[in-house]
Amino acid sequence: RLLLVVPLINNIMKKKPQRFELFLWKLTPLLITLLLFIIYITPKHLWGIGYIMPPLPLIAIFYWGRFGTSEMPYWFVFAIGLLMDAMTGTHLGLSPILYLLFIAILHAQSKYIHKEGFVIIWGYFMLLLAGISFLQWLIISSLSNQFYAMIPAFIQLLATISIYPLFHHLFDKLTDNIKKRHWMLKHG
Repeated sequence: RLLLVVPLINNIMKKKPQRFELFLWKLTPLLITLLLFIIYITPKHLWGIGYIMPPLPLIAIFYWGRFGTSEMPYWFVFAIGLLMDAMTGTHLGLSPILYLLFIAILHAQSKYIHKEGFVIIWGYFMLLLAGISFLQWLIISSLSNQFYAMIPAFIQLLATISIYPLFHHLFDKLTDNIKKRHWMLKHG
């Protein structure tokens, strides 16, 4: 009887770490988005860089949001937006609304861009980010009863578009590794 119990215990003990590792791999997109959020809100000691700092969390939200709500859930996007407003001092509720609009539009169009090549995906990111950035500028200007300069917002847009390919490449490599490890854990 003891000989039958030992393999069963070993099998159970072996599966628990695998489940935990699968859970950690599943959290990777959220943790990276959170890390990019922390980098974004970290005080910048260079004059004016805060105005043109690329919204790094939106890059991760876009990249993993293309795959669906399991990779980038709405509640998480809302929480990042709310934290963004609380930490940067912008109008509370503006970023969550814009981020949810960003991901909702992305999800509505994801079936058209999911299998496209990098240039099409990058172009879609450019258009979506430009629309959200303009909407943010317009709302902030109207809430403040004055038009803010568009040049910092435009430079921020260009900076974000320029660094997207680097993050896309890094996230592609990470996603490939996650998929390989996920398959290994589930199948052998």
